[in-house]
Amino acid sequence: MYIVIDGLKVEIQKKKVKNINLAVLSPEGTVRISAPKRVSDEYISDFVRSKMGWIQKQRDKILKKAIIVNREYVTGEKIYLFGEEYTLQTLPATGKARVTINGNTAYLETKNGSTAADREKTVNEWYRQLLKEQIRKYLPKWEKITGLHPTEWQIKNMKTRWGTCNTVSGKIWLNLQLAKKPFVCLEYVILHELTHLRIRNHGKDFIEAMNHYMPEWQAIKEKMNEF
Repeated sequence: MYIVIDGLKVEIQKKKVKNINLAVLSPEGTVRISAPKRVSDEYISDFVRSKMGWIQKQRDKILKKAIIVNREYVTGEKIYLFGEEYTLQTLPATGKARVTINGNTAYLETKNGSTAADREKTVNEWYRQLLKEQIRKYLPKWEKITGLHPTEWQIKNMKTRWGTCNTVSGKIWLNLQLAKKPFVCLEYVILHELTHLRIRNHGKDFIEAMNHYMPEWQAIKEKMNEF
């Protein structure tokens, strides 16, 4: 359900919650409200008007972060591996296209005439192999701690989620982009998805379990979402 309040498009979701929650979804100002079922649209409108100053600040923050970088994967660009920054340098490939690290430089060996898509594919394959190695390291650690075991895991390049879990099949997916983040972020996402094997939602039981296993998880989550 959508309503327009002073020219602002507001999505309203009425559900079983105790309080009104407000989120700004885009720099254009689209706002999402989740509110108790008993709350009237008039009350919601008044609430949104009282938050206009805060909404504008959030829109400005989103705009600052919404700079789209069209990567070409050429010399001089920055890439990230497990929280560390590297300067990219392209070289002609003598064999198969690959990426290697030396100091603060990531060397991308690529064939003559390669496109940006070709170079991106090579970098992503490199990310995938390195991420697999780390998952094989950290997943058993958290399986032992929690006593929870997925039936299968897979890496997937996702735009909107760091991980996901099929609670029916027991399979979990981890975002390829985690290869760019510090190791603690990967551990958090692994724990998050393992916990969903036991607790499907993000309610009280989920929060208590996460607090028990990783007390700092909310700070890690907030840091990740700034990325």
